[in-house]
Amino acid sequence: MKPSEAELIQKLEAIPSIQDRIDKVAEDYQSGENRFELIDDWQLGELLGIDWDSAASWGYSSWAYKQKLSECCGPFPYAENINLLESHLSPSRYQELLAKSKATLKNDGPNDLPLSAKEIELIDEAFAKSKADTSDIGLAYTTLESSSGVDLEFEVCIGCVGEPCEARSPYSLDKGEGFNTDEYVEVH
Repeated sequence: MKPSEAELIQKLEAIPSIQDRIDKVAEDYQSGENRFELIDDWQLGELLGIDWDSAASWGYSSWAYKQKLSECCGPFPYAENINLLESHLSPSRYQELLAKSKATLKNDGPNDLPLSAKEIELIDEAFAKSKADTSDIGLAYTTLESSSGVDLEFEVCIGCVGEPCEARSPYSLDKGEGFNTDEYVEVH
């Protein structure tokens, strides 16, 4: 029978040294037994000496919501923003699209630029980056190292007023439950 979360917490609390606790969790993590994954991510971090309120001083990246070109521009978003592709295309391809863009805008359509799937991906990403001037959320991350060299990675989101939210332990991160950047663009 698997131990309960409360029993696992008691087991770790009975170990007086934080480093020994880290070593115990790292042993479990590396073995794949994952018994300590039953402990809430916040609680597990605290048991291993993590101060979530100091997360803004860890490794850190800032993220802005990814604005979508197709949702915020006129009827010809690609033609109107073709300049965003200049550094991503060969000069000849860029000039070809620039000429088509001018013709599209001059004649008012009827269709937007015929871009390849890769060009659409590039212009969408360039647009999102060009609009990402302020951070909507931060991502803080830290690593605890066991005596045997096993790394235990933790992450937490930092809201716009500096409050930590959505903590993740190595167990959660391994299951793909970390911060999902799909809807965000990194702000530098």
